[in-house]
Amino acid sequence: MDLKKSLQDAKIIKIAIIDDDLSNDICTADLLSIDGDVAALLGDPHDPDYEAYIGVLTKHGLKIETIPDLATPLSDKAILEEAPTRLSDAVHKILEARHDNAAPVRRVLKLLEDGGLLTKNIDFYSSPLIPADKFYDLIIVDYYLVRNSNQQTLPFIDTVITAHKDCDNPLQVILMSTHVTQLQSEFRSIRPLLKASSSRMRIMGKPMTDDDLIHWKTALHQLASDRPFVSAVEDFVSETSKGLELAARDQANKLWELDLQAMDILHETATLDNDDFCRYVEECISRHLLTALESYTGIRSSLRVLGDSLMEHRNTNVIAPVAEIGDSRAAIRGLMRSMEWRGGPSLDHTTYPAQSSALNKAQWLKKSLRFGMVLRSNDGTEWLNLTQACDLAQAKEDAFDKVSLLLISGVRSRPLNQEKNQAMVYLSSTATDTETEILGWNLRNIRTPSIQEFAEDFVNGWSGLGELRLDQAQSIAATYSSRASRVGLQRRLSSWHLQGTALLAGTLSEADPESVLAGTPLTGHAMSRGNSDELHIDRESMSSIIEAFPASINEELLRAYMGVQLKAGNKLINETLLIYCKEKPSSMRDLKFLINHDNWLSNGQNKAKLVLAVWHA
Repeated sequence: MDLKKSLQDAKIIKIAIIDDDLSNDICTADLLSIDGDVAALLGDPHDPDYEAYIGVLTKHGLKIETIPDLATPLSDKAILEEAPTRLSDAVHKILEARHDNAAPVRRVLKLLEDGGLLTKNIDFYSSPLIPADKFYDLIIVDYYLVRNSNQQTLPFIDTVITAHKDCDNPLQVILMSTHVTQLQSEFRSIRPLLKASSSRMRIMGKPMTDDDLIHWKTALHQLASDRPFVSAVEDFVSETSKGLELAARDQANKLWELDLQAMDILHETATLDNDDFCRYVEECISRHLLTALESYTGIRSSLRVLGDSLMEHRNTNVIAPVAEIGDSRAAIRGLMRSMEWRGGPSLDHTTYPAQSSALNKAQWLKKSLRFGMVLRSNDGTEWLNLTQACDLAQAKEDAFDKVSLLLISGVRSRPLNQEKNQAMVYLSSTATDTETEILGWNLRNIRTPSIQEFAEDFVNGWSGLGELRLDQAQSIAATYSSRASRVGLQRRLSSWHLQGTALLAGTLSEADPESVLAGTPLTGHAMSRGNSDELHIDRESMSSIIEAFPASINEELLRAYMGVQLKAGNKLINETLLIYCKEKPSSMRDLKFLINHDNWLSNGQNKAKLVLAVWHA
């Protein structure tokens, strides 16, 4: 990763750094933070230092009655040098503290200079104000910019972006702070407020140590790579947002045209279809909204432009997940999950009449259970209900013990170990963002309890997990019926978590073969990319590697952080060895066996090389 070349290719030449830690301005609030007594003397006419200070101000031609804050003249070096010792000492302490606080900014400056940026092209500002005739390629802004407050920061950034909107190349932004926790809590709200995509703006913690600069180097490289795509990405987001707003407004207006007869027709249709009235109306509205959205041509035009650019770019580049403090992959995971799972509540088991008669329980089940619901039994197994709605709806009370349900067993598996056959149907996303296993359905393992039997068993720890979208559930039902895949399903992204370990080759070579697997623990994620999987080491693990093996930082290590495409069971060998294990090695012996092709470990030249071993979490 050649940062200098990346910045040059992207024409990132002029940079502004805006941080109040770079300021020499003084106010009474600053004095209060150091010494309340010193601040108090500015309001005490009887204090000798007050009299001396007023004399200095008068000497310099300042009129006391026109100065709203008597501490502000101390920002002037000439006045500070002549001010009473108590005041000058307090100001020096303030400036020393700011100098220490500005250490991360100096690290960023050095990184930029090492990346080929000329010092004369890097401007510094201590307040949210940039002259109107100044234009930049990148601005780096402290989030808590004015008096440890962020109130002026986002409006300032928005103003600067607007001022640069007619420039040949888009302005890019890095928003930074030492208060990483607070920034993470506001992470998702910042970009919508600024209407700035991640291709334009990165949100980073300030580099408190030199080790943190690896994340900054990655972020700068990504910003440079993304710069040609900023307009295309933001055009898509803008057009889609506009289309959603227009479609939603049109939908909302047309809902007022529905009268009681229309609602009666919807209810009758849902009833005749043996469907839940709420779900039926929700489906009608969502499809109407989708139709209105699809008719908006701006989205398609912007997507065509973006798609053409991505196709060309993907031939030569791996687009890595965004290097910043938040989870940059949450959005794509949410999109993929929404293609398979409905939102909102599922089966309300709190209304189950546990103390009532068997007939009441069966009546409750008949009313509550819906096609496509995913239930969880007391042993933790998921079961998908594929019972036809009409079978439930038309069941007579005296036949509750004769009408059977159709429940398909769920199977949790890791993407690398999925059984490939027509009897297994897998989802592409996890049910929640915290899970690591994919849920699938074993069409060979079914349950067919009667309505009465299942209603009485429901009290034994059964609960509702969620509800698949109708087309997803229908596809599984079709596969169950015909054992043939349904044509036309859209492909989904398959992504999973990784675990691993990092250690030196010499350490592994000399380790007791029977000892348990050791090293610096790693986490990461992988996603299916055609015939290979794309592997990424997570940000925190990268920091741990840098801390544990500072001499092993190289281009191969950065590739593991940025993204490497590799098949399970294969490895990459260069200055760093990366092996993608099919299963977690149970001991040092197993890891040695997987790695030691052509006696690589016994080669003395490899002892100082870093070994990264990863496997499915």
